[in-house]
Amino acid sequence: MIFFKKHSACGFEFLDCFVHSVLFEACERSVVRNGASMGVNIVTGAAIGWAIGAGIALAPVTGGVSIIVVAAGAFLWGLYGGDLSNKAGIYAEELIYD
Repeated sequence: MIFFKKHSACGFEFLDCFVHSVLFEACERSVVRNGASMGVNIVTGAAIGWAIGAGIALAPVTGGVSIIVVAAGAFLWGLYGGDLSNKAGIYAEELIYD
């Protein structure tokens, strides 16, 4: 039987999923899935940040077109990035556990 205990820390309440001091597999899967998704978001966010800097630096040379391209990429990531990072997390989970 799994026992979920409610804890509070820093004003937040959360449930842990330890069974006799062993992390339950469903929680392990969740950690892998969410960690992979977070990694994709971090890397993509860093790439978008770098691209924005490059787009601004290249604006005088490209007549402002670089800013439009970078803005469009950031906008598209905002629209579809959640789905892509979720798929990456599911892929990582399936790769490890299935």
